Amino acid sequence: MIDFHDFSIWTNLFIFMGGAGLIWLAGFRLSVYGDAIAERKKWGQAFVGALLLGVATSLPEVVTTITAASIGNGVLAVNNLMGGIATQIAVLALIDMLFVQGALTFFSPKPVLLMSGVLLVLQLAITLVAMT
Repeated sequence: MIDFHDFSIWTNLFIFMGGAGLIWLAGFRLSVYGDAIAERKKWGQAFVGALLLGVATSLPEVVTTITAASIGNGVLAVNNLMGGIATQIAVLALIDMLFVQGALTFFSPKPVLLMSGVLLVLQLAITLVAMT
C-alpha cells in the first residue's frame, strides 16, 4: 500500500486533484449514459437518476462506512454518512444558485415530494439524536 505521508503536500495535492478530475469526468459520462438509458428504455429521467446515479454516487460512502464499521470505528462510519448527505445537499444548493436559479429549490405542493422531505428531515433528526 502507498504511504502518502512520504510525499510532499504538493505531490499529495496533485494526486488528489488528478483523482478529483477523473471522478468529475466519470460523473459527467455517467449522467450522459443515464440520459441515454432513460431515453432508450422509456424510463423517466428522475427514476434513472435516483436509481443509477444515486447508487453509483453512494458507493464510496457505502465502502467507507462498511470499512469503518468492520474496524470498529463507529464514529467514522456515522460521520461519513452525515457528511455525505450534507455535502450532497450543499452541492445541489450551489448548483441551484449558480446555474439553474431556483429550479431545484422551488416549493412544490405535491404531497409525495413534501412527504419525502419531511421523512428525510425526520430520518436525519433521529440519527443525530441517536448519535448524541
